[in-house]
This record gives sequence, structure tokens and C-alpha cells, in this order.
Amino acid sequence: MNVSIITTVLNEADNIERFLCSVLAQTLMPYEIIVVDGGSTDGTVDIISDLAAKHSNLKLIVIKGANRSMGRNAAIDNSLSDIIVCVDAGCYFMPDWLENLLKPLRDDCVGLAFGLCTAQTRNIFQECLSVFGAPRSEDIDANTFLPSSRSIAFRKEYWKKAGGYPEQYYKNEDTPFDIALKKVGCHFALAKEAKFLWEPRCNFQELFRQQYNYAVGDGEGRILFPVYWKTSAFYLGILLLISIILMQKMCFFLLVPLIIIIGYHFRYFYIGKKRLGKKNIFWPMLKVITGMDLGNVLGFWKGYIWSIVNRRSFCNMKDRIQDIGR
Repeated sequence: MNVSIITTVLNEADNIERFLCSVLAQTLMPYEIIVVDGGSTDGTVDIISDLAAKHSNLKLIVIKGANRSMGRNAAIDNSLSDIIVCVDAGCYFMPDWLENLLKPLRDDCVGLAFGLCTAQTRNIFQECLSVFGAPRSEDIDANTFLPSSRSIAFRKEYWKKAGGYPEQYYKNEDTPFDIALKKVGCHFALAKEAKFLWEPRCNFQELFRQQYNYAVGDGEGRILFPVYWKTSAFYLGILLLISIILMQKMCFFLLVPLIIIIGYHFRYFYIGKKRLGKKNIFWPMLKVITGMDLGNVLGFWKGYIWSIVNRRSFCNMKDRIQDIGR
């Protein structure tokens, strides 16, 4: 089967060559590799152009100001294959990754296949974060899992039915795209052996910023509302409890909300300790959980409120998905 690999980049000079070389070294060579650059200023375009001069199947498109969704849609529009493989430039792929990723698509009933990432870590914070960002095959239910576009292969026909990547979302386009695909009947399958390397955020600030941006997009699209509401209600309750304790000047009882938080997230501490095989993960795991939760809560409600204030100019993702499903 002919396969087009597509990706978007912006100022990726530090790792673009390593990434592209890993794609070009696959045991199964793609028909074409299309890279859409959003207006890099750090030499990324020159590096890609040099590689394209040596590899006829590597193509570069420059669209200044394009977000990831726009870039992906443009790449797919210009592709010549019926099977699209979407990847992120921040990853590194094993030589047999593409061959294994495409195996589930031999079944005509499968519309999308996704691979498994292995976290490249440099500190204990990244190791704890990998528990969430790099799930194992036994932790995944392909029927409900919403894979990142770091490593997915799908039939172009489903991309068309779903309306493409939603271009109004530039922070969390993967999630609404996955939901739209499921709504049009696209069946997902896990390709267990399609492995690639990915480096998680390395500290609290980077993780918070990432989760905040993702959650803003979810809030704008008003998707996954029950998940965000549950988390928000929990932390709102904690804040109310702390306020009562401080007003009553019973500072000793501040240990109570901490104990509640630890109990609420105990399963994550347990899973982290079991998977990583390390004892001293309490504080780094607590920082990871807090960074994710705070980013999610603050980002979601900002995006949600923004979507209400700008409802006339904003396309509600929930309505769009419902329209697609009819």
C-alpha cells in the first residue's frame, strides 16, 4: 500500500535531522514524506531542503503562520496516498516502526492504527510523567483511547468524512479529531510493536504550560466536560476546606487537605512505584499530578469562558461532531 507520512514543524533545527533520518531509515519506505513548516526562523527549512535534495520522496511546504491543524490538512491535501501517517517532529522512530504501524490496517474494518511510545527520560520528574504519557499496551482500550497524532496511521477517506483536523484549534487538535473520527465510524486499533521514542516535559513549569494549552483547547471546544468538572470540583472543595481552616485559625489541620489529596491520587503513587521500581517518587509524582491538574482546571475554564464570550465567532466542537455523526 502507498503511504504518505506527514508532519508539521516550527523552529525544530535542534532535532529535525535526527527525526527525519529515523523516518528515512524505515524498513518499509513511505511513498512520500511531506513536511509543512509554519515559518521557522532557526534554519529548520535549510536542513529539510538539504535532505530533500538527497531524497526524492521528501517534500517541503512552507506556510507561514499555519498552526498544526492547518499544516496537517495542507499536507494531507497535497498527499498522493490513501493511507496517511501523522507524526511529530519531536520523536524518534525505530526502523520497523512504520511496517508495524500499518499491520492493523490490513484489516479493512480498521480505520486508524496507533503506536506505543517509549519515554526518553533524564530526571525523576520525567520518569514519573512517563507513567501518564507513555501508557503500556495492557493499560489501553483501543475502543475508548484517544491517541496523540505523534504516531498514527489512518485512511484518508475517514479524514475527509471527519472534516479534517479542526483548524480553529491550535492547542489540542488531536482530541477533537479523534472524537470526530469515532463519530463517523472509524475503528481504532493498537499496533503494539510500532514503537518510537518521545521525551516528556522535564519540569513542573513546562508540564503546567503544556497541560494548560491543551485544556484551553478542550474548553474552547467544550469537550470532555465531565472529566474536567470532576477535577475542578475536587480542587474547589480543597480550596474551600483550606479557607475554612485558615479563617478558624486552625493551621494544624492544614494537614487534612494534604492527606485528602494524597488519598485521592493514591492509585497514581502506587502505579508509579510499581512501574518505575523506585521508592523515592512521592514528591516528584505529587508535582507531576499537581502540574497536570492545575493546568487542566485553569486552562479548561479559561477556554470554556472564552467560547461563551465569543460564541458568535467560535465554532462549537460539540455541535460540529454532532453534525458529522448525522
